[in-house]
Amino acid sequence: MAQLPTAKAVLDATPDFQRLRAHDDKTGNTGVVIFGPYEAGNPIGIELRAFAPAHGIAEDPVCGSGNGSVGAFIVRSNQTGRFGMKFLSSQGAVVGRSGLIQLDLSKDSVQVGGNAVTCIDGTISL
Repeated sequence: MAQLPTAKAVLDATPDFQRLRAHDDKTGNTGVVIFGPYEAGNPIGIELRAFAPAHGIAEDPVCGSGNGSVGAFIVRSNQTGRFGMKFLSSQGAVVGRSGLIQLDLSKDSVQVGGNAVTCIDGTISL
């Protein structure tokens, strides 16, 4: 995880997917998440991007686990005064699939929520 200075820096980032894949293969990580704050007064608190090319996902448009990890980081790094205990996270604009996730933070938990769209419905028989 990396915290960038602004949401714009997150949106402008140009990841090197080959290096990210090599890094994750070497370290056993699932992926990399970057985030940065929007300016004060914006109803959206942060912009977030999640990359997992070693697992077949160059960029996840809306990643609940990545947002949850960022929420835990914000709590543990004592940044709730800056971000608040409840805020929106924006993700997916760069890949044309914008989404919003609500983060509700407390000392003991991180709740991640939002709306979802069912893309496929079915049954798997083993």
